[in-house]
Amino acid sequence: MEAVARGGAGLSMQSLVAARSLMVFAGLWALATFLVGNAVLLPSPIATAAALISLARTGELFGNIAVSLARLTVSLALALLLAVPLGILLGLSARARTLLGPALELIRPISGIAWIPIGLFIFGIGNALPVFIMVIAAFFPLLFNTAAGVESVDPALVAAGRTLGLPRRRIVRRVLLPAALPSILVGFRLAVRLSTESAVAA
Repeated sequence: MEAVARGGAGLSMQSLVAARSLMVFAGLWALATFLVGNAVLLPSPIATAAALISLARTGELFGNIAVSLARLTVSLALALLLAVPLGILLGLSARARTLLGPALELIRPISGIAWIPIGLFIFGIGNALPVFIMVIAAFFPLLFNTAAGVESVDPALVAAGRTLGLPRRRIVRRVLLPAALPSILVGFRLAVRLSTESAVAA
């Protein structure tokens, strides 16, 4: 009983801290709105909440959320299809790292948002533009985490697979991918965050 009560008290304290943090954030937001003095540039928390409620009542909010989730799903699927095979290649082949590594490292620091002008020129305004930006944002975390995961696989596991007569494709599927999966999942988590951030800008 004491443990349950202690746990309930802990949850109450966490809720109190969270509520206090939200109140401080809302206060700072309202102060910034007052200082800026432009409701279009920075609307107040009350105006934002009213707009959110209005969009929810009309159903537009849920439609926008569905579109954003669809774009996120498509972009992550495309990034996985592109980045994981290339990451496996980079992790396995020193020649591939030599040929492709410098170009990828040159492009890697460019923010996904910086690709918006190029995306506008290529795709115009539509669904393809945000998906393009989100794919780029998700691509590099997946690529380099996959490559790092494959490189870190114990060579003895690969040697054991070859000794058993497994072809290269089955070694990749049965040995390398399971061993590199934790690193790939870390890259996927980063990809989801960066892709979601890019969606707002795109």
